[in-house]
Amino acid sequence: MLDNKKALRLRLLADNVKSLADGVTSYMTNLKNVTAERERIGTELDLATKIQASMLPNIFPPFPERTEFDIYATMTPAKEVGGMDGMRYKDYELTLEKGDVLFLHTDGVAEATNAANELFGTDRLLAVLNNSSTSDPKTLLENVKSAVDEFVGEAEQFDDLTMLSVTMR
Repeated sequence: MLDNKKALRLRLLADNVKSLADGVTSYMTNLKNVTAERERIGTELDLATKIQASMLPNIFPPFPERTEFDIYATMTPAKEVGGMDGMRYKDYELTLEKGDVLFLHTDGVAEATNAANELFGTDRLLAVLNNSSTSDPKTLLENVKSAVDEFVGEAEQFDDLTMLSVTMR
């Protein structure tokens, strides 16, 4: 028969082993849940990227028989899926004439953030566009992307950078 000290030590050891087993079980359950959530987010992000990419022209020129305009688009996919709940849009109508350039972009361009947590912003974007000496859509988008990349440096970005430019010939 075990004396009281040995029985107490054995009981303490058993309690510690049970506590360790419970902790491992809890950790594994949490790891399983986190992994499932990451997979879900990855699937949503992949789907969102495919949907957004399908809306942009990806063969250039997309309309070779149309000589009155030139169009180019780029997309750097997001690393997170965001929502647009409650967003309101207005319809606009405008007429573009020869020499006009239309530049469209998602919020990820102006909201690109550097290591100091500063936004690229609309003012910097307008400066790049206004200082560009080209109306070629592809070159224009490359200039904007280059300026954004230079501004953000090594800071990780989470939103997409989607841009489209149309130049009337």
